[in-house]
Amino acid sequence: MGLCLSHLVSVEGQVRHHIVVPVKQETIAKLKNGIQTVRGILDQPLVWFASCDSTWKVTSAFVIQGIRNLDDDAVPDEGVMLYPSLEPLLRVRLKGLLLESGRINADVIKSLVGRVQRSLKGLAKAAANEVTGLRHNIGAISELLNLQTQQVAFRSLEIAFREPDRDAILSRSGSEEEVNDAYSTMDRMRQLLDRGLSWTIQDSSEDTLTSEAAEFQSVLESVRQLAPTAGEDEVEISGRLVSREASRPIKLVKKDATKIVRTLKKLRQTKPQAIAVSGVIEELDVGRCTFTVRSRLSTAEHRVRYRAAEEQTVRKAFNDEVYVSVDGTRRLGSQIIDMISLEEANS
Repeated sequence: MGLCLSHLVSVEGQVRHHIVVPVKQETIAKLKNGIQTVRGILDQPLVWFASCDSTWKVTSAFVIQGIRNLDDDAVPDEGVMLYPSLEPLLRVRLKGLLLESGRINADVIKSLVGRVQRSLKGLAKAAANEVTGLRHNIGAISELLNLQTQQVAFRSLEIAFREPDRDAILSRSGSEEEVNDAYSTMDRMRQLLDRGLSWTIQDSSEDTLTSEAAEFQSVLESVRQLAPTAGEDEVEISGRLVSREASRPIKLVKKDATKIVRTLKKLRQTKPQAIAVSGVIEELDVGRCTFTVRSRLSTAEHRVRYRAAEEQTVRKAFNDEVYVSVDGTRRLGSQIIDMISLEEANS
């Protein structure tokens, strides 16, 4: 019979039930390298359902017409790899009437790749600023965005992108510290994307949408790139960059795309509010260009973000422990004040 792949379906006492399919050595290599999914290999027109005893002696076997007639729990979910480490960084699958196998316009494929690149670029920029501030290395972060295609499927349109190789990042950046920065950035990207996707698919009132979304506008911009566009009914998103708690792909539909667009429009129309605070700088984070001001008259704390060019002024006020007055702006829903000016003041 040649080489076969066996998948354990269930165990009843001493009897084990398997799905068995014929394979080639090249197919096994693709499975081990993360190019093929387990279900993709099992999904063949001719499949054996075989049972064996505790000594692996086959006690019965019969042919079934593919795995589509089996219960869902008898076969692996779509996208499951041979090893968890082979799971793609990000997998995006489009569904729609215009996305039939063999009839997908090349522009759609090009557009999808571009959307994913723009989405990850926005997430990487936001995450890198939080994780490493001015210290983050452009080469290491760029390597994160140097996407390698791991899989392409055309039952609808599905593209999976491989997680960057650590050695490739090291060769691009030149130091272990910068590699660690890059991976810390990727972890933060995962958190930001999870937050954006969770907000998008949850039900909430329109007023709550704007208030909650204001603090992560850039994240919503990234999620918008992944949401359905014209000709697409649904987008499935999965992979290592998506929440580890998501056992199934996260699905975005047209109403989610509308929700994001409507909220982003409101956010862009909302002008920052002028605000003035005073107190002593108690915490200074040079890497993230932020500091905390605490008033001597109350326990209130204010987080302030400053521009790199203002670091010397901020650092002097922090070291001298002087009472300062800060003028700045704050957007709706945000907890951070963007500093315009800082002056020493009377306490």
